[in-house]
Amino acid sequence: MIRLIPLFAHLRMWRLSLLYICYALPAGCFLLIATPPFQTPDAANHFFRATQIAQGGWFARSFGGTSGGPIDVGASAFAAIFDPIAHHAEVKLTSSMDERGRAIRWNGDNRNAEFPNTAIYPAYAYVPQALAIAAGRALHVPVRATYLASCAFSLLVSVALTSWAIAIARGTALALFAIALLPCTAMLFSSVSQEATVVPLCFLLIAWIDRSIDDGVVVSHRALMLMALAYIVAVSARPPYVGLLLMIFAPGLRIDASRYALVQRLAWFVATAAVAAFATLAFSRAGWAPVSAPRSLGGQIAFLLHAPLQFVHVAIATLKSYGGVYIVSFIGVLGWLDASFRHGYYTLALLMFAALAIACALPANGPRTACAADRGAAVLAFGTSAAMIFGSLYLTWTPVGNAVVEGVQGRYFIALAPLIALSLTALTASAQRGKAVPGNSVRKLRGLCVAIVLVFPLVTYIELVDLVLHRYYL
Repeated sequence: MIRLIPLFAHLRMWRLSLLYICYALPAGCFLLIATPPFQTPDAANHFFRATQIAQGGWFARSFGGTSGGPIDVGASAFAAIFDPIAHHAEVKLTSSMDERGRAIRWNGDNRNAEFPNTAIYPAYAYVPQALAIAAGRALHVPVRATYLASCAFSLLVSVALTSWAIAIARGTALALFAIALLPCTAMLFSSVSQEATVVPLCFLLIAWIDRSIDDGVVVSHRALMLMALAYIVAVSARPPYVGLLLMIFAPGLRIDASRYALVQRLAWFVATAAVAAFATLAFSRAGWAPVSAPRSLGGQIAFLLHAPLQFVHVAIATLKSYGGVYIVSFIGVLGWLDASFRHGYYTLALLMFAALAIACALPANGPRTACAADRGAAVLAFGTSAAMIFGSLYLTWTPVGNAVVEGVQGRYFIALAPLIALSLTALTASAQRGKAVPGNSVRKLRGLCVAIVLVFPLVTYIELVDLVLHRYYL
């Protein structure tokens, strides 16, 4: 085993990508089959929005102080059966629920359904799920089978995009592998959520930037256009992810053969941000529903203007109150945040992250060609998006004048986490340049850390099966 450790230090990315597929597909299939329907955050509302799109309703609409739109009553009836399980750890899936769920079919009778928190999402973020639902309705497949098909299609698309990202990445490949196999990510990828599309797209963008910086070649105009399209989809679906656009200013990302090309970068940034903002406004305006008291967007802004330094106290208090919750939910709290793993699993996950950080910081085949400015761009992109996540939820979801930000969950940072690995690989390059490093000892240490990361999904499997069975069946 000791002789094998140095081999892990030079693991080829395509092999890592294949290993990811071998891990991700069984875990995802288990989750979508064993987890009762709609037992992920906002799953029913995501399914309603995808059903609306499958029926041709690209834009939602506001009505009666809420928003949503007309969808087949079969979707609403099916979701209602499993609603008692959510938020109640003592409620298990019963044979009666299962039988009633299997009996429901699409009948073509459309009625208004409320799904205000997903009505604002752009239709193209739900394309995989909507295609599966449209096929199920056209073939007169029962609603339950259609729901499972939409989850399965989400899984296939998300795993394909993520494996592609791992295959093309360089310093971030191992981090993408580890983050994509966390229980939280596996839960998202096997659900009907739009995050099954958005998160892998963010992974792919970061991997592409990582590869471009490492190769040091001029990026083609075609690649920049494709990159812009991916950004538009991701940012319009999750506006706080706009911080990812700042990576265009990383000096190592060469978009011109002779100079830094600030004007070209600014033009690309402004054009991409403008299109994403237009798409966001178009879809959100159609399905926007006013927040209810004690929440108030205008009231929260007035409060901050009256006490502009209050945000500092709010930020400190929020991290003190919920910092641990963010870490745990980032790793994985399944269901409606009502199915936690044992404490020991989270401890092992943190140790795995420590090994991952070391592996990212140590060079596999010598120093990379990144610089401190590339590291700064990655940190700035992560920090900007994270700040916007907290800021948006403070303004729209937190009661006016509240001392802490409410509504933030660890899963919101899944798509951004590989940026930290990108900053670590850049740090290694600048720190190692011009210094002699004991090659054999570095390879052994990195190989050991990589081996820990590669084996950890097996631990996740064992804990995952045990958790799902005890939460929903035993």
